Amino acid sequence: MSINHNEIGSEFWSVPTAADKNKLFGDGTSWFLSGRAALNAIIRDIKKIKTVKTAALPSYCCDSMIMPFISNGIEVSFYAVCLENGALVQKVDEEKEADVILIMDYFGYVGDYKAPENAIIIRDLTHSVLCDFKKDADYYFGSLRKWAGFLTGGFAYKKDGSAIETAENEKESEYIALRRAAMEEKAEYISGKSESKSYLERFNEAEELLDCVFEGRGDSDDINSALYLDAQLIKEKRRENAKELLKELSDYAIFKEVKNTDCPLFVPLYIENGKRNSLKKHLIEKSIYCPVHWPVSNYHKLNNDTAGLYENEISIICDQRYNAYDMQRIIKEIKEFLD
Repeated sequence: MSINHNEIGSEFWSVPTAADKNKLFGDGTSWFLSGRAALNAIIRDIKKIKTVKTAALPSYCCDSMIMPFISNGIEVSFYAVCLENGALVQKVDEEKEADVILIMDYFGYVGDYKAPENAIIIRDLTHSVLCDFKKDADYYFGSLRKWAGFLTGGFAYKKDGSAIETAENEKESEYIALRRAAMEEKAEYISGKSESKSYLERFNEAEELLDCVFEGRGDSDDINSALYLDAQLIKEKRRENAKELLKELSDYAIFKEVKNTDCPLFVPLYIENGKRNSLKKHLIEKSIYCPVHWPVSNYHKLNNDTAGLYENEISIICDQRYNAYDMQRIIKEIKEFLD
């Protein structure tokens, strides 16, 4: 599909698939409406076999990772994730007390840390499912929606290969229908067949609905697309695009290089002195849509060290929809704004 409208970023509208199955998912993988629904199912599975009172999460996370623990009556604490001497540091090794510890890699770059051995470990693969991540957890889960045009995309599996129970939700059909309609409308817009941006309203309706849903099963078409996702194509394109961005933006980048173990989800930049929000607005005016991670909620507990990522990070688009020309367009706008 040729792209006629000149926007970069925002929601996907398709999933690249290959002729052969990939090997991205573990034995006994269960499929869910969302990553949050997958995490909720994992917590329920753990509680069947063990009393769980406390959980430790990274300080840098989305509230959708915090809420399932709280809704299951589990007390949440946070270990520090912050920048030190220009490098992202995950101080999970300092966590000694929690019954469950959630760990993750960020933005498709494999981190240098070791999971504690004194707790049940849950690894969030949302940012790292296409990376050579460490196989050090009791449970794995994530969402594919940040990687390609999945309607649902939640998945979970456990170390022993046994299935994790899924639960139907009365809203799942409505949500899937909204997402499908939104993607079809966006495909029409991107191809130049339509001038309407009605898909924005559809996507917003779907997200508002999802905010109220903690359970739900994955869509059958999504499951098949996930199993045949063209991981090689996605890795190659994202790595190429990220390297193109880093040629000229590495001074601002949280991760200065793309290692062999990595598959960039974004190229996250650290923009200080209160300029991040203004840069995001400037890029939007140029039809370049780069998210920030994450909004701070009432569930977060931050200090001077851990708040910096929330205040200064912006995620630069590098996905498989785009090429070196698009990356140069992004670079031009960022450098003109910052210089």
